[in-house]
Amino acid sequence: LGDVYKRQEQLSEEPIEYIIDEIMCEIAGFPEHISNAEIFLFGFSQGACTASILIDRYPNMFKAGILVSNYPIPWHQYNKDQDVPVFSVHGRKDVITMRQFSKLEKRYSQNHHESWVHDKGHMIPKNGDAINRYLEFIQKHIS
Repeated sequence: LGDVYKRQEQLSEEPIEYIIDEIMCEIAGFPEHISNAEIFLFGFSQGACTASILIDRYPNMFKAGILVSNYPIPWHQYNKDQDVPVFSVHGRKDVITMRQFSKLEKRYSQNHHESWVHDKGHMIPKNGDAINRYLEFIQKHIS
């Protein structure tokens, strides 16, 4: 994404909108044997925000998403009817995003949303418990 950021400076679009467009161009270039419906998104912090908007705008393109330390983007109106499974992960001591966690919970369909609050801060948990939770979510949604 390094080139994306360099080119983005030359445009008048919102940075996140430009990044979304670039990601969609990359996905369009995937080999034919990779189905869009097999793509799992993983994002942390601002990357989780971007992933959540991609899932919301293009629900048929993604199998599921794992969003770590996500927070709502005020200017984006989320589609509460989308049914892409989402696993939200937040840190109990995350002073950056934990206040927004309840707003996120309301955004997703309860039938397709799982969440986990770990005991750390604004970080991607990588211990055995976290890895097992990520894998369990992925395995549940692989068909």
